[in-house]
Amino acid sequence: MRRLLALGLLALLAIVPFTATAAEVKSDELGFSYEVPDDWKVMTKKDISAYPLALGPTEGDFTANINVVKEDFGGTIDAYVEANMVTLRKSFKNLKEVDSSKFVTKSGLEGRRVITEHDTFQKDLRQCFYFFKAAKGDTWIVVTTSCLTSVGEKLQPTFDGILKTFSNGTGSSGGGAGGAM
Repeated sequence: MRRLLALGLLALLAIVPFTATAAEVKSDELGFSYEVPDDWKVMTKKDISAYPLALGPTEGDFTANINVVKEDFGGTIDAYVEANMVTLRKSFKNLKEVDSSKFVTKSGLEGRRVITEHDTFQKDLRQCFYFFKAAKGDTWIVVTTSCLTSVGEKLQPTFDGILKTFSNGTGSSGGGAGGAM
């Protein structure tokens, strides 16, 4: 799945220089947007990600970041999340699932949030995956936050606050987060 590609790309962010700043991250193609704190950087670098990346505080040699991927999947949100977790469990033998719960944005868009911790590229990472249905078709938007495990609990409220501003462009719940999605 694209998840492994995204994880590999996120590791590159620790060494990628960044220049532009902005308060909003958006994609016209997928119709999503979310807001980041003013001291975060936003960059578009198509060789790393098809969608804009948000870069937060640096701890050690790793920059906390937010990355977005899209995937087509015709099933429910529960089936989609589980399919992703199966892939992650196979890829990371030391994967620890910290939390899995419903997540609702300020606009009422319902999704799922899964928090994991694992050793990747000799780094202990905490990654949080937010799963949302795109406004059209059988497309899912997965927003992944990554940081070192050592600062994960401290940054989680920031990541959750950022993702509370997430919109898929519908201005509504996007069909709900239940099994019927």
